[in-house]
Amino acid sequence: MKKRNLNRQEREAAAKRRRQIALVAIACVLFYAFLSFFLGQMGFIRYVKLCRQRDALNSEIATLKASNQALKSQVVSLRTDPLCIEKLAREQGLVKDGETVYQYEDE
Repeated sequence: MKKRNLNRQEREAAAKRRRQIALVAIACVLFYAFLSFFLGQMGFIRYVKLCRQRDALNSEIATLKASNQALKSQVVSLRTDPLCIEKLAREQGLVKDGETVYQYEDE
């Protein structure tokens, strides 16, 4: 009987060691998966950074589209509106024929 108990104890100890080894292996695999999910080349942290960059670029695109629209309307005005052309010319220091220009010096 003692021989049989010893074998059972040895079998239980061996099973316990196998379970411990399996738990350590599973823990290592889970740890690696966790690290690669968060810190990998295409991990979660990289994904969050790329989302922020995408949002910033979309904001910049919207700003540039609004600026382009304003410039297009200015081009149309300069091609068709004589008052707009005159205003721009006066800002550049040009005057109409026959107008008198007064210049004042700052003190």
